[in-house]
Amino acid sequence: MNYDRHLILTNVKSTVKYKSAVVGEYISSQHDVYSISRFLSCFKDDYERCYQQDQLKFRLICLDYSWASIHAVLKALNNENVIEYSNRVFKLSNDGIIESDKSWLCSCVANTMKRFSHSIKNFNKNSVFHKYVCYVFSLLVNSSDLKTITAYLKMLGIILLSPKRPSLSKETIEQLDNALKDRPKG
Repeated sequence: MNYDRHLILTNVKSTVKYKSAVVGEYISSQHDVYSISRFLSCFKDDYERCYQQDQLKFRLICLDYSWASIHAVLKALNNENVIEYSNRVFKLSNDGIIESDKSWLCSCVANTMKRFSHSIKNFNKNSVFHKYVCYVFSLLVNSSDLKTITAYLKMLGIILLSPKRPSLSKETIEQLDNALKDRPKG
């Protein structure tokens, strides 16, 4: 099996014709930390050799959340391991302050939704309920603050884990139905 990797730079300036460009690419038969981090380290070294006054930094890196990709990105671009990164994320979630100039990781929303949908398929065979829970999860994924994420996560837990407490589930479902009606379409 071959793995195709791309580094894509998204341009936030509206004056440029193209919104993104491929700046690095490789194909490998391995999906492991060594090959991915080697590719990223070489890219970083080449960049810093060309632009000696700059250090290559990405504020946010969107990836598929494979274990190998996470480790490789953290190793090559942040010079940290998963535990150190987890501590940074925990500190950010508690304090709300970003004290580091290191990159942050995020999951591609499409991959996140696909993994979630697949993971709950065997939980409940009702396709209407499955679709509803996926819509609720989309509220959580598209939330922009920790308070809202926490509220949706709790509500999701209630409807998935409290089937024997109908009054609790009914109130929660009403709140979620209202939130789903108010969400942007598109």
